Amino acid sequence: MAEDEGMHRAGLIGAPATLLGTLWARVLDARSRRPVLGDESSVAVADQIDQEWSRLGVTTMMRLVTCVRAVQFDRWADEFLARHRDAVVIQLGVGLDTRHARITSAPGVEWFDVDLDEVINLRRRVIGEMAGVTMISSSAGDPKWLDQVPSGRPTLIIAEGLSMYLDPRTGGELLHRLSTHFDGALIMDVNSSLGVVGQFMNRTVRGQGARWTWLVNRPRSLQRYGLRLREVRSSSDLVFAAMRGRVSPIVRQQYRLARLAPGARGAGRLLRFTL
Repeated sequence: MAEDEGMHRAGLIGAPATLLGTLWARVLDARSRRPVLGDESSVAVADQIDQEWSRLGVTTMMRLVTCVRAVQFDRWADEFLARHRDAVVIQLGVGLDTRHARITSAPGVEWFDVDLDEVINLRRRVIGEMAGVTMISSSAGDPKWLDQVPSGRPTLIIAEGLSMYLDPRTGGELLHRLSTHFDGALIMDVNSSLGVVGQFMNRTVRGQGARWTWLVNRPRSLQRYGLRLREVRSSSDLVFAAMRGRVSPIVRQQYRLARLAPGARGAGRLLRFTL
């Protein structure tokens, strides 16, 4: 069946299809009474995709987790780009992220968006080409994409919602490669062994048959790949802070109590490294 005029079928399966849940979480946030991220550009993207969004099962909690993560990553990116007006920004596993529209960067900043062929093809259809942005069809773990990115300039690498879908060996090799090839910063998120519970609670992940295969219990252990850990933020802490006025007091209290379980606050972490 042909696509409706102006509408595009995602045509994604497995882990790549989970980007639809992430996109829809940002849309629900933008349409909410008190947005966390307020990303109207994501609404424009979703409006072009032929998708039964309600079937993704995006919950209030998933919306908050997705958007507080994006807010924190945006803040770190803003800080880096304020210091380096000639920077290179690389988004690994970019999906349908619209960070370019949320962040003001200097004219000298070059962006490179890296993702699998099917994702980049969809991105070209619903977001399109943009000045200063190069899209690269490649797995993040394939070293060949580095040949398309300039070196020798301050570089910010963003890996949002990516690490958990890599196998540990590929993930470690990727981090080592980044630390030896670039100077700058890496921001990424990781899930711990306890955080894998979210894989089964997240209907978008479960519904696509995707698996979280790389779990990181000790963020400092990643320094063995040549990185220097500068900052760790608990996803749980960020979500709890964002809950006030956005969920009922009962739900907020239930979440507060759940965070008292051993290891709960470290189930998901946002990490900032120096390369």
